[in-house]
Amino acid sequence: MKKIIKYKILLFYTFININAKDFAVVTMAIGKKYNKTVNSSIENKRKYCEKHGYDFICIKKSLDKNRPIPWSKIKLLSNIFKTKKYKWVFWTDADSLIMNFNIKLEELIDNNYDFIVSGDNNPVDILIVDEMYMKPFDFKE
Repeated sequence: MKKIIKYKILLFYTFININAKDFAVVTMAIGKKYNKTVNSSIENKRKYCEKHGYDFICIKKSLDKNRPIPWSKIKLLSNIFKTKKYKWVFWTDADSLIMNFNIKLEELIDNNYDFIVSGDNNPVDILIVDEMYMKPFDFKE
């Protein structure tokens, strides 16, 4: 018998002053064919950010020509963290969709942690499957 484990995302409300401009929603879609495939999901994220006032960052060219494309995620996040503009960076893959525009990122973070990863445990309550929230930190290059 398959064991079923249920998790529930807890919503943490903190009293630290956090607003929409403290968040960047970040993704990348590199390559013409891939861009065409994920265009609707990119627009989905852009509209979500417009609704809530978040900065939306989507790169469409590799940032590290010496490595496979996925390595550009690390360089992109490093570049964003170096700006020190955001308290939280929300990474989402380009092919994911935001399913509930009424959930704000502010409702999903917990300032007691520096890195939060979600999974596909309770699709009704989550914003996106397999998202990551990160507080900026210094990368060692």
